[in-house]
Amino acid sequence: MSNAVMVISFAKRAAFPWSGLRAGRGDSWIGVLVMAVWLGVMGVASAPAEDRGALTGSVTDGQGAPIAEASVLVRSVATGSTRMALTAADGTFTVGELRYGVYQVRVTREGFSDAVVEVRLAAPGATLDPIRLAPGTIREIVTITASRTVRDTMTTPEAVSVVTEQQLQERLPGTAADILRDLPGTYTQSQSFQTRPIIRGLEGNRVLVLVDGERLNHGRTPTSHVGNGVETGLVDVGTLEAIEVIRGAGSVLYGTEALGGTINFITRPPATVDSGVRVSGVVDPFFTSNGPGGRYGGSLSLATRRFTARVRQSFENFSDYTAGGPVEAGYASVVPQFDPVTRRVTGSTYRTNATRVEGRFFFTEQTFLRSSYERLASAPYRYPLQGTFDFLFSNRDKVNVGFVARDLSPVIAGVQISGYYQWQQRRDQVIVRALPALFQVTDRQINPTTGGFDGQVILTPFRNHVITAGISFYRDTSADDRIVIRGTLPTPPGGLTPAQAQTLAARIRTDGDVLRSLRNSQPRRDVPNANFQDLAFFVQDEYTPSRYVRLIGGLRVDGYRSRALDTPSYDIFNLIPPGTAGINGLESLRHANVAVTGSGGIVVSPIPAVSLVARVARSYREPNIFDRYNAGASHTLSPTTRSVTIPNPDLRPETGINLDLGAKVRFTRFSGAFTYFRNNYANFIGNFGAPVPGLAPIPNPIPGGAPLTVLQRQNLGRIRMQGVEAEFEAPFRLPDALRSSFVTLLGNLSVTRGDNLQANQPVDPFNFPVVPVKAVLGTRWNSATNRYWMEYRSRIVTTQRRLPPGSLYAQPGTARLGFTVHDVRGGVNFDRERYGVALTLGVENLGNRFYQDLFSLFDAPARGRAFVAGVRWRFF
Repeated sequence: MSNAVMVISFAKRAAFPWSGLRAGRGDSWIGVLVMAVWLGVMGVASAPAEDRGALTGSVTDGQGAPIAEASVLVRSVATGSTRMALTAADGTFTVGELRYGVYQVRVTREGFSDAVVEVRLAAPGATLDPIRLAPGTIREIVTITASRTVRDTMTTPEAVSVVTEQQLQERLPGTAADILRDLPGTYTQSQSFQTRPIIRGLEGNRVLVLVDGERLNHGRTPTSHVGNGVETGLVDVGTLEAIEVIRGAGSVLYGTEALGGTINFITRPPATVDSGVRVSGVVDPFFTSNGPGGRYGGSLSLATRRFTARVRQSFENFSDYTAGGPVEAGYASVVPQFDPVTRRVTGSTYRTNATRVEGRFFFTEQTFLRSSYERLASAPYRYPLQGTFDFLFSNRDKVNVGFVARDLSPVIAGVQISGYYQWQQRRDQVIVRALPALFQVTDRQINPTTGGFDGQVILTPFRNHVITAGISFYRDTSADDRIVIRGTLPTPPGGLTPAQAQTLAARIRTDGDVLRSLRNSQPRRDVPNANFQDLAFFVQDEYTPSRYVRLIGGLRVDGYRSRALDTPSYDIFNLIPPGTAGINGLESLRHANVAVTGSGGIVVSPIPAVSLVARVARSYREPNIFDRYNAGASHTLSPTTRSVTIPNPDLRPETGINLDLGAKVRFTRFSGAFTYFRNNYANFIGNFGAPVPGLAPIPNPIPGGAPLTVLQRQNLGRIRMQGVEAEFEAPFRLPDALRSSFVTLLGNLSVTRGDNLQANQPVDPFNFPVVPVKAVLGTRWNSATNRYWMEYRSRIVTTQRRLPPGSLYAQPGTARLGFTVHDVRGGVNFDRERYGVALTLGVENLGNRFYQDLFSLFDAPARGRAFVAGVRWRFF
């Protein structure tokens, strides 16, 4: 306990340089880094004195016969570290050199469902009751995201879905986000790399997207806007080991943006070998017939006992795809790029180039350094809007370095420290006929960067307690520019005709000199150069008073700061009189706020196969750079302009109280979960500006122009999202005449309802993309060894009919009808000691159904029938 006191004392002196943080000085980084290193050193120094023991047990089948060569994995509940063993011919096993504590023992064998038991080791030796395996395919599922350490999903109160590496291989997702559509409570909007995840009716920056626990979000992204959002496609699906989705508030462990939920894309780590040197590789191409093309990827690894490294390269090249058909009458507003005769979606071509280099150095089996560099470039892509909307490029680069140490001492179970730097570039261009007499070309480039640090320590100072405490810091910076070229008809002297504008737009795309000269001659800014940062401290305690009850409670304190920097081309103050809406200048565009969030949950397990769960959590989202500082002056005023948008210095944070109640079961013949959620939110930020209360229109600086209404992004009223989510898996063993294969029924159901409590009416899908009912149903056949398998799956979505008065979705030609889409897949898996080959074939949208997302007025129709194929060949 003296070590813990030293940590607290040191943290007060070294890691709380608030004044330095607010000024953006580097000494705050030094304090944070020194504290993290101190934790690691302190843990290593504490390592020698400890008690260790061994677990002994046996594994049998339902008749009591021993099962040989069953895999036994012993996992520390505190650290997630694992030890493995195989059962002997008589079914017995022993796993030694285990520090005293709580362990989960998982036993697996082909043709049997997993068996999981929890045991406390408090003596040099402990013998488990015989573990029985029953025929089936039910597997243990673990999550890292829910608690920042490895946990069985049965022991967490969160509503969590995990997509495993095997499922990713079998489902053949075109992008990393495609797999989300089939998960309960989770949806997507639009196509390609711009796909935005939606969880329980919330999207954009209200959903936190992580890659290996580090933010993909950044402060320059609009809260929710057509063509914007978290670019989940900037993740190479070929690198993924798992995708974890936590539905509900995640603010305590992850801070702002985890309002509706958290998605963590977990990459596959390179593996070491026990001795010698091993060179191995993976080749995993993917092909589709609709939008013909594919993904061509592979990796090469070098591994020793102490060091491992891997290089991966992949390319994607997909041509324009065709939608299903025929087109139903309700889809009168399909975008111009869609040809109703050929059903071709013009401009849906998609290309990427992804590189990843990573390595690990092991001091011991449980202590290692890791580092990685990754780059993904996507260009060009035409977003099928009502106009020509081209994403000319969208790039993401990231470097990462981290240190992990587990099983350090009886008090300090583990330390993890990581730092990363990420920079993104995106350029888009819009060519649109806004009015019969107005033609406009807009070219914009944004360049957000993020530097971040995260450190956590896992403590076991008391019996039955596992405490996770940590510190995190990140700083987003934003710099972007925009040029606007506008012409009217008939063309005034010196103006542009549409043909001239199109020609200039083509030159802007391809000629760097033209673009640079335009940026220098007419720079514009929607958002000033700005920064957004957060320093946070969090702690979560998992207390297990008995084998039947687990209590989880957490607390987090965040210090947020944002600031607009001097940006000459951010010229809103040349148009708005000083003092308008309380804005006096850039010196007033800076904000600081301290937020406190907390959560509490309980897991009651009357029997090991059943968990009754409840959780209450406060969610929080701080307005980001775009929310606070977005302005409309840079759209170029004209006599036809009616309004101008200004920043809102009084914008309040979005907050919520989230309640989840549910049950989870995992028997050998049935696995499932049921959740009821009720989430109340306040101060939601509107997508677009609203008139500033009490402020009259101001004069238009253009002679003869109409007065300008002043708009601001404002907080909405109180919103409630509620519903139920359920998922199940039920395998049935077929007779021995069919070689003991299995048929599994599987599926999930999501029912969501959104209400505007202040207006006493349904929420508008334009702001809150609520899908009323979604069901995914399917069946799977596989051999006992899973060498051969086939699967049928259907996704059913109902029409959104609960609309508020005046909703854009209620206007003629805006119908979004419900739909049902069917997919079939099958494959073969061959695993050998020196190589393995997996082949998957499938047909997506088997019925060639034409459909669009319910909540997207502008997105292109979805892909029609497509034949897909994927291969994964590994060798070593």
